[in-house]
Amino acid sequence: MRRVLRGGVWLLFVWLGASPAAALVQEDLTREIQAQHAALGDLERLDELNAATSDLNLLRAWLAHAFQQNSDRDAEGARRTLDLCNVQAELVREKAQAARLKLRLEERRGTLRKAQDQLAQRRRELELALARKRALDGR
Repeated sequence: MRRVLRGGVWLLFVWLGASPAAALVQEDLTREIQAQHAALGDLERLDELNAATSDLNLLRAWLAHAFQQNSDRDAEGARRTLDLCNVQAELVREKAQAARLKLRLEERRGTLRKAQDQLAQRRRELELALARKRALDGR
């Protein structure tokens, strides 16, 4: 039964002028586009500091373009656009990570400045106490 269905599907593709392989490629590209589109929400949540908003918008536009190319049966163009989308998604991840690390760096710099200020204050207090002691010992 399955063999008859597969044969019938193949005849349908031949009759329509498309090969079964082309249909499988288009279906595969559609799945990839849908998977990347679903991952877009995860990337938006990952970019909690909004460091890559424009890159996310560009990724969204490229996914729409890839979908359009796939609908127009331009598998090669859709594949190239999907490759760009993969690179763009990685760029978004890297920018989000860099923004988080930059925030952590600024927090640590603030903590360091506070510790340095406290140390300087304690040194001044120590110098003052030593000066008082010398003054009392010198009498």
